[in-house]
Amino acid sequence: MKEQERRREDRIEKTLFIQCRRFNTGDTWSSVTIQDVSLSGMRFVAEIKIPIEEILEIKFNTFLKKEPILIIGKVVASEQRQKGKNWVTHISIIQAAAEDNKIFRQFIEIFKKET
Repeated sequence: MKEQERRREDRIEKTLFIQCRRFNTGDTWSSVTIQDVSLSGMRFVAEIKIPIEEILEIKFNTFLKKEPILIIGKVVASEQRQKGKNWVTHISIIQAAAEDNKIFRQFIEIFKKET
């Protein structure tokens, strides 16, 4: 039997689109597709391998606020898919402004009720 993954928060499998870039670089935003999200992190598919420990700025659009919320996350794992050139990137959320954090929590709670 496969050992169950330890999680701090419930994971919601939902396909969503976000934008991200390296923290404080002013780089161009890249669009990526989220595989799943929780209050403590998310997984998304990227075309390149993002180094572990890399800090990212993440713009997350919700229907709860006109502007996207901004989340700061750290790459904790990056694994190449068995087929193709894409990488599954695991992010741990490390910071969000108080208002953005509140909106993010509300957004997650709405999707938790749907599952």
